[in-house]
Amino acid sequence: MDLPDWVEQLWAELRFRELIGQASGEGFQRLVHQIMKAVDGDDFLDVRPVGKHGDFRCDGWGMQSRTCYAIYGPFKRKSPGQVHRKIAGDLFDAVQSWPEMQSWRLVHNDLAGLNALVAAALVSLREEVRAKAPHVEVLPPWGPRELWWLLRQAPAEARRSILGAHGWRLSQDRVERFVGVEADPVSVSAVRSVAQLLDGFAAGGVVEPLAACVFAGAVAMFLLGGEAAFKTQSSLLEQRCHEDPFETMLTSVTFCVKAVQLWESATGDTPQLWADMLGASTLTIPYITQIALSARLGAEPDEPLPGHPEDQQKVVMNLGQVTAMTLQMTADHRAEPLVSILQDLLIGVQRELPGPPIS
Repeated sequence: MDLPDWVEQLWAELRFRELIGQASGEGFQRLVHQIMKAVDGDDFLDVRPVGKHGDFRCDGWGMQSRTCYAIYGPFKRKSPGQVHRKIAGDLFDAVQSWPEMQSWRLVHNDLAGLNALVAAALVSLREEVRAKAPHVEVLPPWGPRELWWLLRQAPAEARRSILGAHGWRLSQDRVERFVGVEADPVSVSAVRSVAQLLDGFAAGGVVEPLAACVFAGAVAMFLLGGEAAFKTQSSLLEQRCHEDPFETMLTSVTFCVKAVQLWESATGDTPQLWADMLGASTLTIPYITQIALSARLGAEPDEPLPGHPEDQQKVVMNLGQVTAMTLQMTADHRAEPLVSILQDLLIGVQRELPGPPIS
């Protein structure tokens, strides 16, 4: 059966995050063009480079507002000076090439928020523009959150053309397990809360924010029926494993431990029984459950955590499935639907205070 509308919206946001995270360079520019076309139609010009002339430092143009869009993937320049020179060069060259321009906006795909170097450059450039091109306004930048808000305003058919359709059809039993039998207001609220909680991981918490956001999104996608969420190649989670494998692994351990605690509370059983049950299944191997069990008990693991990035990624992917399955096991012992258990997990991780590092 098709997903209920409010569940479809959660899936759409998870899918959007995946597209944003995977896109870089020209791929991200194409995605922004698709979004702007879906929202503004013919008012938006998707500017493309032409031979040696390039794109005149304009990646997109708003006809009515006379806005020049500068679309950036991840910034590879490291120093404040390099970042400032790059953005300033693009902006002032665009001012020369597009004399009709009234406003300029930077668009980026950083899920963690605007890079501090870029933010500082924008603040400085606003003052420079007031002095050198007072007819141009530097607008606030757009990131993934603003782009998702825009896409939500687009017609449903236009959204589907960008996001595609989920590649599965859930059985009625599975839908009811996730959100309940009817459009219960509590379940609908929990689904919307999950979407908000995905953006609720802050610096200074027990988990690295971006790794937590990505891991939580993969768990949600798994529970929605996308059981390849921890197997798909080139996924956003896999990308995060490449960028910061150790922190992503620690994040996966934290999520799994909180899931085990929810299971304990629902069943009254011990974490050792949880480990024995999963160890007896074909879902994972004892080494993986022992990592989570040791962290739950505050004990030294029998074997140290892996040090090689490829092995750390394997732990992440395995613990992702184990975490999702633990939530499903927990739901079997609680009256609330599965989405409420997922909500409790995200809240629990966000409220957890930093403790001694896992060695």
